[in-house]
Amino acid sequence: MEIAELRGPQPMRGEFADAVRAGNVIAAVRPITQRRRVRSERAPHVIIVGAGLAGLCAAYELQGHGCTYTILEAETQHVGGRVRTARFSDGSYGELGAMRIPEQHALARKYVKDEFNLPTRAFVTSSEAAFYLGRGRRVRIGRVKRQVAAGQPDSLRQAYRLNACEAQRSPAELWDRAVLSHIRALAADERCELRDSNVFKTRRLIELDRFSLRRLIELSGLSNEAIEYLLAISGLRTLQHSAVTELLREELCGIWSNPGFYEIVGGMELLPKAFLHRLRSKPRMGCEVIDFQQDQHPNRVAAIYRHRTRPHKHEREEADFLICTIPLPVLARLEAHRRFSPEKQVAMRDLRYESATKLLIPTTTRFWEKNEGIFGGASYTDLMPGSVYYPSDNVGRDEARMAGPGILAVSDCWGQEARWLGHMRAAERGALMIETLGKTLHAELLQPGTVRHDEVRSWYWDGHPWASGAFAFYMPGQFATLHHHVTAPEGRIYLAGEHCSRMHSWMEGALASAHDAVASILAQAKAAGAVNRSRAFLDA
Repeated sequence: MEIAELRGPQPMRGEFADAVRAGNVIAAVRPITQRRRVRSERAPHVIIVGAGLAGLCAAYELQGHGCTYTILEAETQHVGGRVRTARFSDGSYGELGAMRIPEQHALARKYVKDEFNLPTRAFVTSSEAAFYLGRGRRVRIGRVKRQVAAGQPDSLRQAYRLNACEAQRSPAELWDRAVLSHIRALAADERCELRDSNVFKTRRLIELDRFSLRRLIELSGLSNEAIEYLLAISGLRTLQHSAVTELLREELCGIWSNPGFYEIVGGMELLPKAFLHRLRSKPRMGCEVIDFQQDQHPNRVAAIYRHRTRPHKHEREEADFLICTIPLPVLARLEAHRRFSPEKQVAMRDLRYESATKLLIPTTTRFWEKNEGIFGGASYTDLMPGSVYYPSDNVGRDEARMAGPGILAVSDCWGQEARWLGHMRAAERGALMIETLGKTLHAELLQPGTVRHDEVRSWYWDGHPWASGAFAFYMPGQFATLHHHVTAPEGRIYLAGEHCSRMHSWMEGALASAHDAVASILAQAKAAGAVNRSRAFLDA
């Protein structure tokens, strides 16, 4: 983990000089009355706030290094954070949170496939039988691709007033000119910095970080109509005002240029449950952390919390280190946020979290497979529902499964449209989405008996008290100016979660942040042990 300076040097390595400095760091949180130094003869004890993927992974890794830990989770039943699988009466399921894993994500693969041996299958991201829906025109994706390959104007772009030069170029050529050309222009060290660094130092990246995706495309000379066309077929309409470096990083890592995804058979929640099964110390559920304390050397740290069954009684857990995985919008409203540095408080208040509303529509038959020949993939719309994903569990085109029930996942409803939906009652939200899609994309949704209306499920992530947003996705300039303050530890308190990574919105980001926090804690504990042994030698 790269860490910017914050109130003095941070003890990240085991050299004696760094270890001496470690004893002089002044924490930005209020002191503990009883001081106790980490003893060199034992592994440290760590408080982990939150039993999401970052917290569970941190506990698992600490356990593997012989450390002890206490996990405090505010929810009373659910573990896994923003991994949330919904289950239906017929045994089917769908994802209200994380739904797929890129093949390029090494940590996720390590746990899912290597350590836990969870069953997986390919997550189908594209189907030529699915649709683009833009400006009221519904066109099969395969038809658009064939027309483009033949050098013909595709049926969708006819709904947009492209100029003569734009009309002669394929969507891939337009995207390459507007976006991918900026990746090719980066030097080797700039590419490494974009992919691997927690802070931008090179001028080109600092400048790029100031642009939104839409503004960068505008600077390429494309017309507004061409931009609307590109956003419609890319599914990026709701992210167009985000920092372009967020998307360039994903392109650089090959997530979209070389797509390959998989899902966990049985539900994504099997990953946090696998962590939970391996942990010797289970999370304490219903424990809402409200404040932190730390001594000024710092040698001890404590979490102040209240249990759901005893809401008026404040309880305390003390340890050598603390890993806080609380999402920043939640942390910002707790008493604990005032214990951090001014820089980190600004980051908590200002860093942008994307809004998202997800909807699962259970159907009695898979009409999209039987009538349209769509087996996996997604249809992309410029309407409020955003993208509609079809299940990937029948690529073999089994006739019996086609006649059985299925789940349509209305995903990628982000931004202000997600907030509009989120403020509706769940039943109204579901009815609106079904009616919209039935009138524009799949008329079968309006046929009696097709949708199991009493089981429609939706989830508004802004409205969840322990999430307050779907995932961190920065606005222009925020990575260059704020991200290093998010990742910097303060004394013996470390932050983790996908917001502390460079892979926002992905489970890989949460896992990577956990690894970073654990590695830093082990290094700091080793440094503190070196100080103690040196002092013991001098005293003797």
